[in-house]
Amino acid sequence: MLAGLLLLIGRPADADAVGSAVARLDAMARARAGVAAERLKLSAAYGAQTREIAALKARPSSWARDRQLQTLLRSAKDEGRALSAAISRVCAP
Repeated sequence: MLAGLLLLIGRPADADAVGSAVARLDAMARARAGVAAERLKLSAAYGAQTREIAALKARPSSWARDRQLQTLLRSAKDEGRALSAAISRVCAP
C-alpha cells in the first residue's frame, strides 16, 4: 500500500488518485486502532477472569465452587480465543 502511494507521489499524479490513496491509508489506520483497542479490552477482561479463577481455586473444594469454576473456565476459554483472534488481527500485515 505504501509503495503504491509512493509510486503515485513520485510521478505527476492525479490529485484525486493521491487523495483516495491517502483516504484508504487513513481508513486502514483507524481500523487497526479499533482492533488494537478491542484487544486491550479483551485482554483486561481475560485478566479479570483468570484472577477470579485463581481465587476460586484457592477456596476449599465444594460442589458449588467446582460448578462455578467450570463455568468460569469455559467463559475464559472463549475469551482467550477471542483475544487470540484480536491479537492476530492486530499483528496481521
